[in-house]
Amino acid sequence: KYGVGMMDVISVPELKLHYRVVPSAKGLQLVKIPAAEAAKKICRINNKTTVRKGLTQLNLHDGRNLLVEKDVYKTGDSVLIELPSQKILQYVKFEKGSLALITKGKNAGKLARINEIFVAKKKEPAKTVCEIVADKTKVEVLKDYLLVVGKDKPLVKLNE
Repeated sequence: KYGVGMMDVISVPELKLHYRVVPSAKGLQLVKIPAAEAAKKICRINNKTTVRKGLTQLNLHDGRNLLVEKDVYKTGDSVLIELPSQKILQYVKFEKGSLALITKGKNAGKLARINEIFVAKKKEPAKTVCEIVADKTKVEVLKDYLLVVGKDKPLVKLNE
């Protein structure tokens, strides 16, 4: 009865099967994951605001909002959260050398390493130059089309 989005986990307890929803060139696809990862989800920080009592509210890509005491997070970074408690387990910065999953465009679903980040000018969106891990080709990707998933390797299983 609920909608399913990117990086969500679908579990079938009777069969002990768990699947993660990840982007691909043809839309979203299901990837079988181990039971230990079923309670973990990577979320991109789309926005953040300061609220009462000096707390920071993180607005995530899936509509969740998290309140944190320390303001060490930046827009574009990703957090690995534990479900259903929404406790932050790990934090990955959007920076040169990080691994990212391309979420839109003709390279959707591919894992890439960020090589360069270009700051947005007046009307142009922020862009990055990435090297696709599988075939070492360089591509230019909009910053909004990337989801940082780890530093050296992905924090969760993303493909078969």
